[in-house]
Formats: sequence, structure tokens, C-alpha cells
Amino acid sequence: MTKKKTTKKADVKVPAKAPRPPVRKKLTAKERKQRLAEGTHDEQKPSTPVVTPATEAEQTAPKVAQEPAKKQLKPKKLSLIDAAVQVLIEANEPMNCKQMVEEAAAKELWSSPKGKTPHATLYSSILRELHKKGAGARFQKTDRGLFVLAKGA
Repeated sequence: MTKKKTTKKADVKVPAKAPRPPVRKKLTAKERKQRLAEGTHDEQKPSTPVVTPATEAEQTAPKVAQEPAKKQLKPKKLSLIDAAVQVLIEANEPMNCKQMVEEAAAKELWSSPKGKTPHATLYSSILRELHKKGAGARFQKTDRGLFVLAKGA
């Protein structure tokens, strides 16, 4: 089988190219000196603003920093792990994470952002703190899934 070559030509209109801006020629040292002598060396540069010297009164006046208006700060919400510490302070007994989450929600120390397993998140946070801080952690694991407040926390 042989393929036939098609020789159909289509009328295609190609838009004209937009003119390009001229390329600035790199000046030689001699040309730079000549332009400096003529005073045409800064024709293309924007002029610099003129700074007027301050009056004597402005120089001696004490500078007072203007403070921006302070925003009304809302009381910061407790994180779940901080709420768990508060619950354990009041409980004085070992608790599991599900109990701590329920107590924190009941005492309105913390509200769930509609998560499905906040107790698992708390458990993970407590274990991470125990692993990172070691003896300086706020929690102490007493039994499987049970935690108390560490001494000195």
C-alpha cells in the first residue's frame, strides 16, 4: 500500500509582528565620558526627588512613635491538650482520652470542630508530648490508655 500525498494548500493569514522596542547599545568608556561632558548621561533615568533639609524645630523635636490602634483581642481558646490538663487537675484520678474529651466539652473548656475522633487526636498528642519531652511532659501514663497529671506539672 502506498500513501498518497496531499497537496492541498490552505489560505492562512499570519498577523504581522508587533514592532520591538529598540535595543540599547552598550556604551564604550569613551562614549560615556562624552555623554557626561554633554550632560545627556541621565536622559533616560527618572529624576531623583529633591530632599529639603529639615528646619531647626523639626530637628530638635522629640520623635514620638505613633502606636497603631490595638484590636480587641478575644480570649484565646484552649487547645484540646491544654483542656485535658485542666480536666486532669480537677479529676485527681487516671482518665482515658475519651473521658477527658467528654469532660472538657461538658465544662466548656474546649469545643470540637466537628471531628469524628477527637479522643484519638488527644491520645496521639499526649504520646507525642511524652516522647518529645520525656520527664518534662505534663502527663504520665499509668496503665494502657490511662493518664494522670505528672508531678511538678
